[in-house]
Amino acid sequence: MLSEPAFLGGVIPARIQTVEPPRVLSWQWPQGAAGEEPDDSNAALVEFTVTEDDSIGGTRLTMVESGFAHLGLPTDEATDRHRANSRNRPGKLDQLGADCEQTTV
Repeated sequence: MLSEPAFLGGVIPARIQTVEPPRVLSWQWPQGAAGEEPDDSNAALVEFTVTEDDSIGGTRLTMVESGFAHLGLPTDEATDRHRANSRNRPGKLDQLGADCEQTTV
């Protein structure tokens, strides 16, 4: 589900970085102009890690977005971009959780 275009934002170009089924998936996505292809100089990295968590009796999904410091942006602009990206995450992760609950493995 993490690699589905709907979860990735549909038309946002993303470059898969790491695939270690079923535990790790990461991708880069550009922080510059619309439609720009991601590369090491213009992209943030989003990494998902799945672990068993006995304390909740299930699975824990951890998401970390990084890479804003290397974009060469002024600190306040990098902070603003990170904040803007973070605003969308709770809704996306809630939807992901609901979708996962509906899926049988």
